Amino acid sequence: MKATMIQRTAWLTTCALLAFVTQAYAGMILAGVGGNTTGSFDFILPNTTAVLDDGSGGPVEIFIDLNAGQWTKSATVQLVDGTLNTNETFTLIERIRLVSPPTGIELLPLTDWHETILSGDDGDSFQWVSGTFSFAGGAPVDGLTVQVMGQQIWFEFDPILPTSQVDLVIRKELKYIGSSFTGTTAFAFEIEEFPTVPEPTILALLALGVIPLIRRSHAR
Repeated sequence: MKATMIQRTAWLTTCALLAFVTQAYAGMILAGVGGNTTGSFDFILPNTTAVLDDGSGGPVEIFIDLNAGQWTKSATVQLVDGTLNTNETFTLIERIRLVSPPTGIELLPLTDWHETILSGDDGDSFQWVSGTFSFAGGAPVDGLTVQVMGQQIWFEFDPILPTSQVDLVIRKELKYIGSSFTGTTAFAFEIEEFPTVPEPTILALLALGVIPLIRRSHAR
C-alpha cells in the first residue's frame, strides 16, 4: 500500500511537472547566430537550385549566441535573354554544422529556425512554399513542425544541444509571385534568419533531461 501511494504521488508530481513545462516552454527569447555566417543564394536561370555552404562543399559552422544578431543572407535570381514565369519555384539548400560556442559564450540549444524574406528590393516578389529540416544523413530532426506564412517559414523541433558537432541540412522552396518577365534582368532580395531559445527556467529543466521528452505547444 505504501509503495502504491509513493508511486501515485510520483506519477502526479511528474504529470504536474510535464504540464508546467508544456505551458512554460512557449516562453522564448530572441537569439542570434554566431560563427561563419557568410554566403549567399545565387540562381542563374534556368538553374533553379542554389546551395549555401562553406565555399568548399562543407557545412557552415554556427552556434547559438544571444548577442550575435540575426543572420541576413542575400539572394539573386539572374535572367539572361530568358523568361521568368509567375509561380516559378526555386530550391534553397543550406548545409550547417551546429557546434559548441567559444569559451565565454553560453551553450544554448537549437530549438527552431525562423526565416523571413525581407520586403524591399525584389523581396515582395517571392514567398515560401515548403521546407524540410533534417540531419545530414537525411532523417528529419525530432519533433519537426513546419509553418509557411507567405514570406515567413518557421521550423520548430525538439531541442538540439551541440555537446558535439551536429550536421544539418535545411531545404526550402520559394516561388516567384510577380508578373512574368522576358529579357535580361536580376532580382535581388535578402532573407533574415533567427532562432529563439527557451527562457532560463526551461533551460534549467533541459539541463535536468526533462525537456527532450516534450513537444512544444505554441499558440499562434
